[in-house]
Amino acid sequence: MSLQDLTAYLVLSAGETFIFHMFFRALLRRNERHSVVYAGGMVIYYLFQFASYALQCPLFSTAPLYAAFALSTVFLFYHGSNQIRGAAAFAFVLLNYVCKVLAVALTSALSQSRLPDIPFRLVMGPFDQILSCCFVAAAAFIITQLRNIRNRRLNWLSNSLLCIVTVANSLLVLWLFWNHGAVADSLHIYVEAALLLLCTTLFLFFFINKAQQSNTHYYRTEMLRQQLEMQSRYYTQMGAHQKEIQAIRHDIQNHMLCIKSMIEKGSYGSAYEYASGLYSRIVSARHHKFCENSVADILLGAKYDEIRSAGISLNARIELPSSLPMDDLDLCILLGNLLDNAIEACRRIEEEKTPRSISIRGGLKGSNLLLSVRNTYNGVLRQNHERYESLKKNRKISGLGLFNVKDVVERHHGTLDIQHDPSIFSVSVLLRLGEPA
Repeated sequence: MSLQDLTAYLVLSAGETFIFHMFFRALLRRNERHSVVYAGGMVIYYLFQFASYALQCPLFSTAPLYAAFALSTVFLFYHGSNQIRGAAAFAFVLLNYVCKVLAVALTSALSQSRLPDIPFRLVMGPFDQILSCCFVAAAAFIITQLRNIRNRRLNWLSNSLLCIVTVANSLLVLWLFWNHGAVADSLHIYVEAALLLLCTTLFLFFFINKAQQSNTHYYRTEMLRQQLEMQSRYYTQMGAHQKEIQAIRHDIQNHMLCIKSMIEKGSYGSAYEYASGLYSRIVSARHHKFCENSVADILLGAKYDEIRSAGISLNARIELPSSLPMDDLDLCILLGNLLDNAIEACRRIEEEKTPRSISIRGGLKGSNLLLSVRNTYNGVLRQNHERYESLKKNRKISGLGLFNVKDVVERHHGTLDIQHDPSIFSVSVLLRLGEPA
């Protein structure tokens, strides 16, 4: 192996590893596993790539190892269902081999060189590998960019461009086949393999996209169901409070007569206890209105009884208008998850050590929505490289609160700031409502 080949293989290995990293980063979301461990995995993949180049392994001979690396990476370091992660791993492997076969077919047709009749015997040269790497990078970039088109009105454009890319690749291969008959006997094997792999790869991308959209739709539907349940409880409680107030109003004259009679008889203690009981009934029947925005008001109202029953003091000052230029579900996800996390943290406090309290501030500043939730906690955090993990026993759903909050923040081009000291944990969110989500 010459020095020139060695340099090419070192650079190619770095390029392949970078594409490997960016490909899965574009399709999936990293989990909480430490970045040092992830970097170690990327180094191992780099060494595997370099070894496959240096040993001049034949085409497809390393496919099982490609699949093993891709599967272990997505299942160790990324969030998502097993179906989505598995499909993403195989999509990467197939896309890699589509581009390898296309690169070999292109260079063979242009140089009029004959290819081995069996692709498993083919050993790719440095130029073939470089061309293949460029194809992989370009194809991955185009497809992942097309997946980012979320606007329903532009779905037709995304689907059309995917079809154009597929047809263009097919026409390129067919052009090479018909215009270079001297090598057609061996070339047609590579053409058929490339077309088959290409169709399979695009199908996997389509599956991944639809599966992720389905998961998002399921989550938002579940949040909508919870919001409707909270609205139902909210209006039921309002009805009960209204009936209680009407009953107190109806009997107010009798209550006053009883208190007056006790005072006249000198039973001041009994009169005080009676008045205190009546006051407690009035306070409990009173509806707590937190803000003008119905979504935030209903959510806080639904959480208020839970907060009070847990012995948590609530200090809420939210100044939000009746309507906001954002999806009500996003506001529900944002405020609901932050409140749930704060309540969970307060429940873990031993009351004799630290008082349980939650403070909420919210409002608009120009076209920006500002929201801050501060709560006391027991000082225990599970933090993994700047990521906060839940202390819930069910680790399968742990950390989803802040995960979903981050998703809303990113879609609204906002910022998320998390601060904590030994007794106070605070989360501050800024959403740019003037920009499209």
